[in-house]
Amino acid sequence: MNINYNNLKSSQTKIKCNPLEIYEACSHIIQNSIDASQGQIPIEIYISTANHGEDFVDIHFCDNGSGIQDSIKDKIFDVMTTTKVTGANAGFGLAHAKETLEDHEGKIWVNTDHNFAYKTCISVQLPKLKQV
Repeated sequence: MNINYNNLKSSQTKIKCNPLEIYEACSHIIQNSIDASQGQIPIEIYISTANHGEDFVDIHFCDNGSGIQDSIKDKIFDVMTTTKVTGANAGFGLAHAKETLEDHEGKIWVNTDHNFAYKTCISVQLPKLKQV
């Protein structure tokens, strides 16, 4: 598995959040990418950040896994929606990530409008910490 980061260290942007909770939400997104490969293909995950105006930062988690079927794209962040065989924790990771991000005044979505060369791109938007 390869994980490529773009624009993460160069950015001095600070986001308004509980770092541990955001780390956990991002871990769910990354784990979902890993699970999507089903061990069949080498997985590559691309993570990038970009400022979104004055108030938000966008984080994109893109992978070359199996993709998300159109029939579940609008439900992928709902509890118990999964592409995995039924088992422990199946269908909770992305739902938990969404709840956490919304608790932080952010949002998460399947980015079908991206310019990345990957099958799946999950985008996250979080508010910037206001400078006083």
